[in-house]
Amino acid sequence: YITLMDDTKKRAYIDSLRTERQEAEDNKVKAMQLFNQGMDKVRAGKFDEARELFRRAAKFDPNSPVYYSVLEDIDKEEREGNAVKFFQAGILAFKQKNDYDRAIKLIRKAISLRPLDPTYHLKLAEIQALSGEHKQEAVDSYLAALDLDPGNQELRLLIANFLKNLGRKQEAANMYRDILKWNPEHTVVEKHLQELLKEGIKPVKDADRAKEKAVEKEQAL
Repeated sequence: YITLMDDTKKRAYIDSLRTERQEAEDNKVKAMQLFNQGMDKVRAGKFDEARELFRRAAKFDPNSPVYYSVLEDIDKEEREGNAVKFFQAGILAFKQKNDYDRAIKLIRKAISLRPLDPTYHLKLAEIQALSGEHKQEAVDSYLAALDLDPGNQELRLLIANFLKNLGRKQEAANMYRDILKWNPEHTVVEKHLQELLKEGIKPVKDADRAKEKAVEKEQAL
């Protein structure tokens, strides 16, 4: 109040406000310039350089959420881009060189970067299923794909048949029973289940299956 009563001090105060506003505007302009440079780096695939530019932009305009948001976006884009590269490299190792171990390793790396894509788990399962050393592991990969796409009854049937061929007939019977819950008129599945019933293999009730899984979990610890 005393400052505003003094004309000299009042002018100095107003000038300081103008200077602060001008600095704030200048900083926003600098931030936007850095942001645009960062986007150019993103488009060029130079993510590390892009991150540095966005961080510098955020320092000039710390109250804007856009710079922090885009940092999260490029992290995600880089992860997904790398996941695709590992996935494609894995498929090439499998198709061109029949290198099962390398293909499995690469696709697992892709899954670690993009764990919620069922196609990655499914492809891993398919390669493991064709490899003599990894057939049992394929079951877990198939089930991981199914967990991400639970309504895929064709995949459920594929897994059931795979389990049956592995000699894991009890698990196959359980899965055939699950498919029939969705589609009671599925004659192919009914036929598979009847064949197992003739061998004395019956689907286990859900409660009993839960107990079995609990026991298996305890034994694994």
